[in-house]
Amino acid sequence: MRLKGIYLLGCTCGEVGCWPLIASVYKKDDTICWDGFVQPHRRERDYSEFGPFAFSRTQYDDAVKDLRIRLNSAGTNLPDATE
Repeated sequence: MRLKGIYLLGCTCGEVGCWPLIASVYKKDDTICWDGFVQPHRRERDYSEFGPFAFSRTQYDDAVKDLRIRLNSAGTNLPDATE
């Protein structure tokens, strides 16, 4: 399963399209991988040596769950996660 175009970082202004760092995020066996980084407002920037980054699926899921709890407690009210 390969998901493309996940916004990993954004501007402090809160606008999702303002200077995002985008990556391909995919599952490989019991690992979650990030690679193919791009910044759409600076397409000439070369991120080819940045990553790939690999995370244990269990640790990744725990970190995402913790982030969701923190964001929801701050009033973000995220919808339930889906696979």
